[in-house]
Amino acid sequence: MNERNPGTIITFYSYKGGTGRTMALANTACLLARRLTVEKMLSARPPRILAIDWDFEAPGLHHYFKDLLTQRAQAAFDDAPGCIDLFVEMKASASQYTPGDFVGNRNLARNLLSKLDFDRYMLQTAIPGLSIIKSGRHDINYPQVVNQFDWNSFFHNTFGLFNGFADYLAIASIMC
Repeated sequence: MNERNPGTIITFYSYKGGTGRTMALANTACLLARRLTVEKMLSARPPRILAIDWDFEAPGLHHYFKDLLTQRAQAAFDDAPGCIDLFVEMKASASQYTPGDFVGNRNLARNLLSKLDFDRYMLQTAIPGLSIIKSGRHDINYPQVVNQFDWNSFFHNTFGLFNGFADYLAIASIMC
């Protein structure tokens, strides 16, 4: 991969729960990491796979990887922020966005994310090149944080942010 060939984003979605979406994500992430580890032997670029748990109501990705986290990630697991925490942090910058300015907001999101300590959201696994972001801090406040986040308002007030987030993830995958 290079700047002309940014990373690929793959999503697993199903409106209905219990369809195996999280298991498919975990297995695909492991298979991609294994495949890219073999490709790494042929290049100097290390593989980078990031699996993000966006299922805030029934988070489960961390269950697949908790025993596969590095020792450092296991020690930080309980206090490590996750996806909802990232968006709470991004929401704090919502006043900088211009509703309706898709291009400007997209660029602003990429810029804000590049200044953020994004690595603190990622937990490294023992699988070379594979990291995860859990849904959030699974503490007593987690349900309240999830339930109080107004996604509709956030999306409309920061129109373009999610595309900027996708851009950031795709471009960050090539910057090793």
